[in-house]
Amino acid sequence: MAIGRVIGLWRHPVKSMAAEPLTIGDVGDEGIVGDRRFGVVETESGKLLSAKRHPQLLNLRPVRRDDGEVLIYDPASAVTASDDPEIDAWLGDRLGFSVSLVRVAPEQRRTVEMDTDDGVLEFDTQPGSFFDGRSTVHVITTASLATASAHYRDGAWERERFRPGILIETDGVGAGDWPEDGWVGREIDLGGPAGVRLRVQKLTRRCVMVTRAQERLPEDRGILRTLARVHDANLGVGCVVSGIGRVAVGDDVTFRS
Repeated sequence: MAIGRVIGLWRHPVKSMAAEPLTIGDVGDEGIVGDRRFGVVETESGKLLSAKRHPQLLNLRPVRRDDGEVLIYDPASAVTASDDPEIDAWLGDRLGFSVSLVRVAPEQRRTVEMDTDDGVLEFDTQPGSFFDGRSTVHVITTASLATASAHYRDGAWERERFRPGILIETDGVGAGDWPEDGWVGREIDLGGPAGVRLRVQKLTRRCVMVTRAQERLPEDRGILRTLARVHDANLGVGCVVSGIGRVAVGDDVTFRS
């Protein structure tokens, strides 16, 4: 059964920094190749930084090089590279405290902090991952963004707030106003024989990160309040890879039989 087509594709080479747009992306067992392979760690505490607490990260823009290293641009277009000996000092100057850029390491967990109404919550990443949970590919539909926007028209419901890896235009196909809600537990195919298969694992529950200001978007707490009111704070779905391959903008998306 046809669902729609891929109209946007991104990876986030450094956790919590801005997305890198793609037209074609290879997808392996750990998600889109090059996604969240680097993170920024506070030197004093050893904790992995997240835009949940450090939204200035959202204004740094990484681009992955062919050799797996990344270039990082600041809002003034100054640039450094992950293999530059001065990378930590460069990032520290922009963040205002001492940090290190680190690669994901097998079996290692990192502690992340998140601001909540009840104070600071700590949680650990999955072993050998800079993803917050087990889902490594995040999918959103245009229908769900449109539905959310209808409940709060003053909000800027741009995809940057929600940081998907894949945006699917559903063309009205699906159940109700939040079509991906009905995908949980199913598999979807993206592209043809060399394409990708994803198992939709869970709804994506949103946190304060979607309210943060970034280069094109103002801070807006109404975004999260609206999602909490109309959809139990959920938007989009988290997926795991069940068939590796290549995905491209324009690919058809179908349910797997």
